[in-house]
Amino acid sequence: MSGILALNVATILYLCVVTAAVVISNRRNTASFYVLFFLLLIPIFAQVRQLLVLNDLLQKVPLYLLMVYILLRLIGPLINLLVHLQVKKKYNFLSWINITNYFVFGYIIYMGFRFMISESYNTNQMLLTFKEDHVLAWTYPVLQLLHVGEALFVLHNSNGNSNKALHQFMKASVLVVATVLVVLQLSYFVFDRFTVEHVVAPIVFLNVYSAIIFISFKYSTVFNSADKINLPELTERENNVLHKLVIGKTDKEIADELHLSVNTVATYCRRIYQKLEVKNRTEAARKFLQKN
Repeated sequence: MSGILALNVATILYLCVVTAAVVISNRRNTASFYVLFFLLLIPIFAQVRQLLVLNDLLQKVPLYLLMVYILLRLIGPLINLLVHLQVKKKYNFLSWINITNYFVFGYIIYMGFRFMISESYNTNQMLLTFKEDHVLAWTYPVLQLLHVGEALFVLHNSNGNSNKALHQFMKASVLVVATVLVVLQLSYFVFDRFTVEHVVAPIVFLNVYSAIIFISFKYSTVFNSADKINLPELTERENNVLHKLVIGKTDKEIADELHLSVNTVATYCRRIYQKLEVKNRTEAARKFLQKN
């Protein structure tokens, strides 16, 4: 048990660190940012639930259990919404998939009210209800996969409407999530529920976050020089220098890569600062990222 507890604690810490890093490096005052932030929090809440179960504390906070069950069923819709926002396509909140989700959420909320107002309905009975094999048991994997499938369909049909690197990153990330949902669901047929939720799930979360980090480096619009976005106020050579500044290259490294002298690179940098109305490379990089 101590090993399982350590695994879950380590998973929470890792998820928190990665989420914080993503939020700090991608902070934007946009709908996409807030959806992404909320999406990243869901696995953390789920892992906290696992810790409460392992320490036999979940019965003392049953409303937290209800909240997590709702949050877990938001993963698919949030991924779908995030993709729609990124490719600037209208999201249909009244689609049949979403309407089905609303019924599921309503059922979970009903269970919560039943728990709060009925003295004969205790925490153990509520926990047993969620473990029963009833008609709504299929909603978690199937509805999630339907949303993920719709997101992939939107990405597939929007190749010309979004940046190529961003498009590839999102497509790869969504495919990772789809694979995880399938693996988790199949795990219930192979292992018992305790093993899946307290051993398999944490390991899967660790691998998913690691995969998404790797994918983000591979397909980032900053690191992918073949898919650069140029600023119109700069010349082609100045844009080349700026892209290398943004990824942290020194003047010497830029000079070597562009076959220029260090003094020439310094001259280009001064011109870039003047045109962008900034004082240094940090401000230039920030302004470039804000524009893109």
